[in-house]
Amino acid sequence: MLPPSSPAPAPSGAPLRRELKGNLRDVPLSVILLAVHERRLTGELTFRRGDDAVSLELLNGEVLFANSNDPATRLGEWLLMHGKITVADYEGSVRLLKESHERQGTILLRMGLFPPLDLERYIRQQVVDLVLGLFAWPTGEYCFTPQDARVETVALDISITELIVRGIGRMQNWPLVQRGLQPYSDVLEINRKFDLVEAKRVRLSREEDAILHLVDGKRTVEDIGAASPLTPYVTFRTLFAFKAANVLRKKT
Repeated sequence: MLPPSSPAPAPSGAPLRRELKGNLRDVPLSVILLAVHERRLTGELTFRRGDDAVSLELLNGEVLFANSNDPATRLGEWLLMHGKITVADYEGSVRLLKESHERQGTILLRMGLFPPLDLERYIRQQVVDLVLGLFAWPTGEYCFTPQDARVETVALDISITELIVRGIGRMQNWPLVQRGLQPYSDVLEINRKFDLVEAKRVRLSREEDAILHLVDGKRTVEDIGAASPLTPYVTFRTLFAFKAANVLRKKT
């Protein structure tokens, strides 16, 4: 069963500039991330929307780290909102932060709230959430600046492909999904140019794996929607995510 049809917005004709500078209104985040990955760029990729700014630190095309100027995305706030620390723990860490100007992670370790390995895991989750949040930005200026990568205590271990699949997997935007998959008579196949080393790094959910196994080079988008055990929107969004990440392609 297909989701209800609606007029698809016209695709943007704006090219992806070689210097990687422009607006998310014209170039999808997935295209930008694939470009930095394919070019194996090292430097800082910055996104700005009003007063908000998010910077991704890149090393050879992979996201090494990310930071934001939004106080709500800082480590202490993330830990509090995810139930990892109490309000008293949070307020105590903020007080020590103002006194010592150390990193909040260092302060939390000194407070004895976590083993170091647990804190590293939380930091990775916090940073991944920060990157995935960019997929909700409909507009925003982006600019890449080449520079030496800073060595962080905790570096991400997630591929560009997985970031794209997970980021689009959070979206609630049927017109965008529809535009990316029409016509539904297209037959999809696994993109054999997809890096097998990269593929092994992509951690899929059970639902995503089930959808991927329906792609056999014979079924159309409509066929896959009919055979899927998931809702039409989730099925189509997952197919769109795989296509945007270059895991799937239209069979020619």
